[in-house]
Amino acid sequence: MMLTQTISYPSSFRDYGRRPILPITTSSILSQTGIDALEERARHAEQKCDRLLNEVETERAMLRAVIDQMLAGVFVVEAPSGKLVFGNEQVNHILRRPYHPADEAQELFGQIGFHSDGRLHRPEEWPISRSIATGDRIVNEEIAFIRADSTIGYLAVSSAPITCSGGVVRYGVIVISDITERKQIEEALKEAERKYRELVRYAPAAIYGIDFRNRRFTSVNDAMCQILGSSRAELLAMNPFDILDEEGRARFQIRISHWLNGEEPDRNVEYKIRAKDGRIIDVVLDVTFTADENGKPLGATVVAHDITEQKRIEAIRQQAYCQIERNMEQFAILADHVRHPLQVVMARADLVEDEETSTSIRKQVKRINALVKQLDRGWVESRAIREFLRRNDLAGIPD
Repeated sequence: MMLTQTISYPSSFRDYGRRPILPITTSSILSQTGIDALEERARHAEQKCDRLLNEVETERAMLRAVIDQMLAGVFVVEAPSGKLVFGNEQVNHILRRPYHPADEAQELFGQIGFHSDGRLHRPEEWPISRSIATGDRIVNEEIAFIRADSTIGYLAVSSAPITCSGGVVRYGVIVISDITERKQIEEALKEAERKYRELVRYAPAAIYGIDFRNRRFTSVNDAMCQILGSSRAELLAMNPFDILDEEGRARFQIRISHWLNGEEPDRNVEYKIRAKDGRIIDVVLDVTFTADENGKPLGATVVAHDITEQKRIEAIRQQAYCQIERNMEQFAILADHVRHPLQVVMARADLVEDEETSTSIRKQVKRINALVKQLDRGWVESRAIREFLRRNDLAGIPD
């Protein structure tokens, strides 16, 4: 039996259901069994194509759902036209403007990007433009930009080409992350570090760092240089322990040992240090130790307060109060020594026959006795003041 039958097949499985089916005309002598078998194979092929298309659509939907949940903005542009093909919701959120699939990448960004030196980003300089043009992959290039609401933001931009067989670039994908908050934090940290460095440098107290491993200063501020009379370069080349006397070096090593044993050493301890010109300077060192991950000492940060003048004033004050103490004792002895002769003079006055002379002597004795009593009262008052100062630790008077 001769049959002529037109059977239509898709040009390829990839194009099944997307392009017009091309007719293929076959003229052959087929049995009914052969025709049935051919139709069965066609049905199987059609079912397989439908299944594959469903799987592709499912995977595409899953991919779209994943991309839409990303915190970064992702979109795909067509090459070489630069037309937007796809973008997720984060693109709108980051750029603060809606995008449309018909937009071009250059239109999406426009003249809103800036290099780190403040120069305007030309459209062809954007990472996606370079990826499409040259095939380069660009990772986390930071760009300042002006959002649609006129606020300034910062992007970390990555882009890559999508090629087909033969290496021809068909699309480009770009990923943008909003790093505005991070940049603001970085700027705030830089400003805080700048202020801290200025504070340390110009602080009235000497501040320096020590590296125990190299036995060198790691940093010194201006006050440290001024106190020791050395330049910063000279100090950074020195062994920090060389400025301490023998007793101070031993005490410092003991404090390190206590710290390594888990004890908390006193923060403020007095030391004597030697200046460049040989002067001995009294200081109070506030030391903060640092260790590595194994607990071994790395170094220390030290704040040194020059108390030389304070110690000198305290010594003078101690001497003054000690002298006052001695004077008070001398006054007491002197008063006793004066009273005894007065009693003798008074007794002799009673023996004088001349009443006028006797009266004059008694009068002078009473005047001297009144002065001695005033001296006694002053001593008592001075004693009370001394006890008050001792109780309140105002004078540093020893017991």
